[in-house]
Amino acid sequence: NTTIVPALPFTTFIPSRDDPDNRRASRFSSSAFKLQQTVNALLNWQATYQRVNTDRVFQNGPAGIGTQPVTSNRSQFTGGVDTIDARAALRIRPWETISVGYEFEREGYFNADDNKLPGANRVSTETRARQSSNAAYLQNQLSLLNQRLQISFSGRWQSFHLRRPQFITTGTANNYATIPLSSPPRALTGDAALSYFVPTAGTKFRAHAGNSYRAPALSERFGSGFFFSPATTQVVFTPYGDPRLAPDRYNSFDSGVDQYLAANKIRVSGTYFYSRTVQVTLFDSAAVVINPRTDPFGRASGYFNGVGGISRGVELSVEVQPSRSTVLNTAYTYTNAGNDRDVQVRGFFRVFSIPAHTFTVVATQQFGKNTDVTVDL
Repeated sequence: NTTIVPALPFTTFIPSRDDPDNRRASRFSSSAFKLQQTVNALLNWQATYQRVNTDRVFQNGPAGIGTQPVTSNRSQFTGGVDTIDARAALRIRPWETISVGYEFEREGYFNADDNKLPGANRVSTETRARQSSNAAYLQNQLSLLNQRLQISFSGRWQSFHLRRPQFITTGTANNYATIPLSSPPRALTGDAALSYFVPTAGTKFRAHAGNSYRAPALSERFGSGFFFSPATTQVVFTPYGDPRLAPDRYNSFDSGVDQYLAANKIRVSGTYFYSRTVQVTLFDSAAVVINPRTDPFGRASGYFNGVGGISRGVELSVEVQPSRSTVLNTAYTYTNAGNDRDVQVRGFFRVFSIPAHTFTVVATQQFGKNTDVTVDL
């Protein structure tokens, strides 16, 4: 039996349709190792290694209401990132410290789709892709006017190398196999920060500006899967990646004031922040931007380079240390984030994933010299 739920005003959710053999299995693992050494009062260094791995399997069979596949299809998405980082900091003058570093990152991606249909109707694909990057960065920190004035400049250079992906297909053509592929462009990012402390008033003024860069992930460039097409009322196979994707780019600025009270046991802070998204990668699931008749890869949905947007707001926070072993911190953040174009819902420009109001509370208690307990809401 199927119950029809009428549309109600101000309703923001509806029951999901009955689909008992639609399954998703997800696994995630992360590990990190760090070695650090303080050589002397002027020099210290550290080396780190991190491994992040994800694996997702989607299965959907004929059971359930509405249009369902004839047999149980299967899609698997596996990704892994290895990161090695080494850095050193040297105080070349009593008021100046130079930090240099190198980072190597390797990204791997595996995607397998199979509709499990018999004979000539079977569609099966496998995609394997690898990409690596090398990055070097430098930071200069200045402490002037008896440490009241703090200035920091930093820069980062990163280059990428994409290996030619491997494609294995049955029953369909792989639209990525024959096109020219290129590595993401080199990234140059910079950052500057400034703070000034007035000891007689217990007040610190601070400001920061910088830009950032995110290369498109391999899944965003070469991913594929099965989906339900409202136009044909069929479950079909489609690529959803775009090998031509350009990187995401952002510019940001923030400034604020910290006020210390009660012999530095209380700190009241206020911060204004502004971030301009120059370009961002988005996913079109409703054929708002991507048209299968004109898309070069025949996609009905997928990733694309969307227009940018603006995120701005304020954060107010209070930190209290009632005793040497107890620290309480609370903060409220208001964020107004919107896209330049209504790419998710027509006439709706606000970013769904960023809440307008956020409230946090963090309590830290130290027990003895070796144990800390932190509770956060």
